[in-house]
Formats: sequence, structure tokens, C-alpha cells
Amino acid sequence: MPDRNQNVDWKYIVATHWQWENSQSLFQSIPKFSVIELDDLLEIERQKTSLFRNTKLFCKGFSANNALLWGARGTGKSSLIHALLNHFASQGLRLIEIEKRHFQFIHSLIEDLYELPYKFLIVCDDLSFNENDSSFMEMKSTLEGSIFNSADKFLFYVTSNRRHLVAEPLADNEIAYQQEIHTQDVFDEKLSLADRFGLWLSFHPFTQQQYLNIVHFWTNKLAIEHQVAITCEKTLEEDAIRWVIERRGDQSGRSAHHFARSWIGDKLYKMLD
Repeated sequence: MPDRNQNVDWKYIVATHWQWENSQSLFQSIPKFSVIELDDLLEIERQKTSLFRNTKLFCKGFSANNALLWGARGTGKSSLIHALLNHFASQGLRLIEIEKRHFQFIHSLIEDLYELPYKFLIVCDDLSFNENDSSFMEMKSTLEGSIFNSADKFLFYVTSNRRHLVAEPLADNEIAYQQEIHTQDVFDEKLSLADRFGLWLSFHPFTQQQYLNIVHFWTNKLAIEHQVAITCEKTLEEDAIRWVIERRGDQSGRSAHHFARSWIGDKLYKMLD
């Protein structure tokens, strides 16, 4: 189990999970962090280029923006952040995961870390809010305040399946007919948190060809790693498409990676006989 303590050795630990518990700031180190690399992420070149640039500026001490990565599941939002950490860790970049329920105490986190000689990405993964969620206003208030107005030490990266972070129930459509005067105020409030991010990056569902491109990449990489021969690419593609259909999954990068692991695993299993 990872250590849970306040005294993280940031020289060796590049990623932690943080929470506020019993009026204490607690870090849970993640020693075996993702080994994903930027070159492992296909079909998101625009997003990679933009977030790489933003992160590099941040690491060099220049102006950078808090970033919202939104879009379809399994398209590389979180993996891109992890790959950037792996790329820039040698330049002093560190990552801290935080859940939205602890965000109201983030000032304590900032106070604990501000004097350290590192740059910190504060990451909320798969973030979304329901209507009347109190943490929505807490996060909005924090981003409006002084903590994140200066990006010299801390930068905030969020991933979400929702473009504006807040659910938009069908009832909101009725407002357009019943309370036209107030409709814009309702929608403006829902956009207000997303507007606090200077960099928006959209991740759209992959086409079948993009999915197959990623399948080929991961199967080739794993085949080389495990010394497995790939004899028929057509059969591989047919298997990859069937694998997604049978599981009612989407043709995402995550699905492609899962398929590749399963497909190579089958080959290795047969070699055991």
C-alpha cells in the first residue's frame, strides 16, 4: 500500500493523491505511477501539441493556463496528463490528484507546498456536477480567487465527459418557454466554472479506422515486448472489431489497448501448452 503521510519525498515521488481529513492535510503517494509516454497516444495530435506547449511554458516559469479536457470516454484525456508528467518530471513537475469534495480546503495544500522547488499540476479526474452541488460554487470561488490567478507554482488540469462540467437536465429546456427572461442567467451560471479555464481541449469519439490504428500500435508494441509474432493483420482487425461489438464498447483508445492486451494474452497463453 502507498504511504499516507504529510512528508512526501518529492525528489523521488512524482505523483500523489491528496485529501483533507480530520483537519489535516494528507498525501497518499503513488510510487508506481503510469508509465504511459506521449508517443503512446495516437489520434490526438492537436490536443497533445496544445497541452504540451502549455505544460512546457508552466515548467519554464512562463504564463500558462488552467486546462479543461473534456469529451468522450477512453480517448486519452487522463493518459495525456500522465504522459506529460512522465515527460516533464525530470524538470521538476509533480502531480497531485484531488477529489472535488476536498477542493474547499485546497488553500491548505497550497500553503504546504508553496515554498518547495517544484511545479505542481493539481488534477481532478472525471469531474462533473449535478444541480445544486455545493462543491460547484466552492470550486468556482477558488478559481476566481488569488490561488490560481498566478500560475507560477500551481496549475489546475481537469478532465470531464461534460463540456461545461454541469449536467443540463431536460427541465432546463422548459425554462426557454416558461421563463425566457431568466434562461440566459441559468445557462451563464452553468458555464461560469468552465469559463475559468483558459485552455479547453475537446476529445471526440474515434472513427473505426482511428480505433484500428491504435489497435495496430498496441499489438505491435506488446508483440515486440513479449516476442509474439503477428501473422495476419486482416484477422487482427476483424478480431478487434468483433471484440468491441461483443462487449458493447466504444471504439476508443482505451478499448484498443484492452483488446491488444487480451489478444496478445491469448497468444501467450497458447504458447504455454
